[in-house]
Amino acid sequence: MRIGWVVSPNTEIRNTILKIRQWILQSTAAIDERIGKEVLSPRCRQNVVNKTLANAKANIAALQDLVSRSKGRLECTIPKGGGTAFVKVLEKAGGDAVDDVKFCQDLVEGEGLLIAPASRCFLIGDQSVLKGHVRVHITAKPEVFKQGMEKLGKALGV
Repeated sequence: MRIGWVVSPNTEIRNTILKIRQWILQSTAAIDERIGKEVLSPRCRQNVVNKTLANAKANIAALQDLVSRSKGRLECTIPKGGGTAFVKVLEKAGGDAVDDVKFCQDLVEGEGLLIAPASRCFLIGDQSVLKGHVRVHITAKPEVFKQGMEKLGKALGV
């Protein structure tokens, strides 16, 4: 269920998004909207935020550990907000960036690990700046994330 893609205290932003929403998202089920409203209510919000932040902190530590063990094959700037890290994968330490699409295809076929190639995630601007980058979701359950990092490490030979 995908219920929210923009949350803002800014009224102008909310109004603009509501105006263009019909062009981007035809509709969501009423029950999905109700669940989303409840999750974001004062009764639930802090629990959701706390759990998400705890997951992100644990997962960032696991990601940083893999980057440090990768023998220079991974580069990553840890995000200060949001639920996605962009990780650059290199053929070898100091080498060229991998073909991120092929790398992700090989990962899913070889390890059963689904990570999105960053160069295919955005349609605006020069895609070459994302060459070799993969998107890593950092708010997953830590035990699942750790398994993913182990599979990524195995694919890199670390």
